[in-house]
Amino acid sequence: MEISKEQIIDWNPSVLFVDLLNVGVTKEDLKSGLYNDIDAVKNGDIYGGVLPYPGYGLNHEMVFADSYYIGSVLYPDRFADIDVKSKTDEITKEFNGKGVYGVITKKTGGFEKIEY
Repeated sequence: MEISKEQIIDWNPSVLFVDLLNVGVTKEDLKSGLYNDIDAVKNGDIYGGVLPYPGYGLNHEMVFADSYYIGSVLYPDRFADIDVKSKTDEITKEFNGKGVYGVITKKTGGFEKIEY
């Protein structure tokens, strides 16, 4: 789903999660000052770490991994016992026979706050 920049500003989210395939464009927008009035920007709560999932079809394993990561950011106490990088490898191994967090994140970046 694509959401307009104006809609994001209107919603004023307290946390933003950015698809890592679009992180470059997002960083440019952040540097421009376009989002300076958004609470997530004011508080530094912008996270890259939505691993790409719609490549050559829907990659369900990435949707699950992203869900764990988002949960760990929004509800850290509930996910304190889960290492999301290891969990991602566990999930991708179940789906594809191999843990691939390190391979994927070499190209896109990984579960982390966005600095700009």
